[in-house]
Amino acid sequence: MLAGIAGCIGALGNSATGGGATWTTTFSQAISSASGGWNGSNLQQVLNSSLLSTSGTQVRVTLKSAPALNNGWSIDSCFIGHQAASGDPYDFDGGQVRLTVVGSNSFSLASGSLTLITDAVSFAPDHTKNLIIAAHFNDASTLPFASLSGATNYCKDASSDETSVSNVSGMGSNGAALALVNDGEYSSTLFPVTAEL
Repeated sequence: MLAGIAGCIGALGNSATGGGATWTTTFSQAISSASGGWNGSNLQQVLNSSLLSTSGTQVRVTLKSAPALNNGWSIDSCFIGHQAASGDPYDFDGGQVRLTVVGSNSFSLASGSLTLITDAVSFAPDHTKNLIIAAHFNDASTLPFASLSGATNYCKDASSDETSVSNVSGMGSNGAALALVNDGEYSSTLFPVTAEL
């Protein structure tokens, strides 16, 4: 199951242009099911390098909400980074950076399969390394999810925010799944870009 964190991640190329940067989608996956009960939970969405198509110097992520007739979600902290070379599969390598929306560390999205694009942040994603997107939810959140080989999400229920922590412990696996993320884009142009909503 893939929970709704990463649906699309992009990099410099011939895709969308916004705020002076050219964005190329490096990962995209349709997600249309729902998984509830994420209040107070940490999610570590791991994307295997086999799912990523390009590298860059900036990143922004498109987050998706669950289909209609479900709860939306509310995030109070979100980070992106590479997987550590050793340790747990959900551990960061120490170079993780915070994702924001219009400069805010916390953001929310109503249900209805809506999307929200994070601000562009300076981060050098390497498509030969596994990528992790971590989020902490602070309400009765429901996430979109899909089964996806090469994607694994890990969670810890009713815990404090651990999204910035490199060496996390005690997380359980939801198997081959994608949650919350609809897609990701990278850019090689270091230029401030505001979320395009």
